[in-house]
Amino acid sequence: MADLSKVVLIRPAAQPGAAPVEFSFDYLGVLLDGRPTVNPLLMDGDMIRVAKLETSPSSEVLIKTAASNFAPDSIAVTVVGEVISPGLKQVRSNSPLAAAVMAAGDLNPSRANGNDLRLLRLETDGTVVARKIRFDPAAPLDSQANPALHNGDVIVVPRNTWTRANDFLVQAVTPLVPLLNAASLYRISSGSF
Repeated sequence: MADLSKVVLIRPAAQPGAAPVEFSFDYLGVLLDGRPTVNPLLMDGDMIRVAKLETSPSSEVLIKTAASNFAPDSIAVTVVGEVISPGLKQVRSNSPLAAAVMAAGDLNPSRANGNDLRLLRLETDGTVVARKIRFDPAAPLDSQANPALHNGDVIVVPRNTWTRANDFLVQAVTPLVPLLNAASLYRISSGSF
């Protein structure tokens, strides 16, 4: 979410009462085009300001920044629901949703509804954004069906209609099993079949 084209180093003034000195850097140009840039030594009291992106970055920007040392090597996402191995998964930075699902062993073919995945993301203002996704592992990175993931994202893979109905029936009948077993034992012991 950082705008690497607008990085500013603010250095306190050497003389008391003078204004701080600002140096601007375009590290995005370095990553995308290989442009040369200055890599200043930091001094005590320096402050670095990085602007926030105003729009979503392109796939090219995501891939280039993920391959740089500006991004962590991996992020943690949680995959829950109808996958083979649910839980917390480590994936490479800016990985697509498909990478996290594959890290969880893929969708459970007999139980999962791949047309209704949910991506839950905690925003910096504390709100949670839920996004419905039709899973397509072949979709390009950062497309509607395969968005780039952020650290802390949660992917929910729901049950398909058949599994929901079957699970409901199991829950409805399970409390009755001891009663049915007791009735069967009574009939056997009383000799009435």
